[in-house]
Amino acid sequence: MAVDHICRRVACLALPLMILCSSPLASAQAPAAPATSAVPVGGVALTVADLDTAQTFYKSAFGMSAIGSHETPALREVFLAARPDAAVLVLASPKTGEVKPSSVRLIFFVEDLPSALGALKAAGADGVSKPVEAPGMLIAFARDPDGHLLELIERTSPSN
Repeated sequence: MAVDHICRRVACLALPLMILCSSPLASAQAPAAPATSAVPVGGVALTVADLDTAQTFYKSAFGMSAIGSHETPALREVFLAARPDAAVLVLASPKTGEVKPSSVRLIFFVEDLPSALGALKAAGADGVSKPVEAPGMLIAFARDPDGHLLELIERTSPSN
């Protein structure tokens, strides 16, 4: 399955997060050219049950660093990034109420899929799949401590 096919089916998120593709609806309506090209997404926020557990997981699995935090009477947030120019992963933990699993799928482009899967397992990821070959790439899946789906892609061909 080519990257552009994957992008038509899901919102493409990678760290750094970039708008990699457009939705089928937008393509079908042939929108006017945007004022700017490929606009980087600033970040994505995930609601998590335990902020400390989630923060430790993403630091261990992906080498992210905390770049800030924020607290209100309703929630605590930690901001993580893989590097200074990367998009921000916001981990938000409500102080009250139940946290329900989301339908978010985070897609990470990695240089070495076996090493990345090893880091995920060591960090405590659930359901780490075996890599699957697709045209120009290797793909694997796992879940973070809150059940968010993680997709890891190693490009094996420069054309994708």
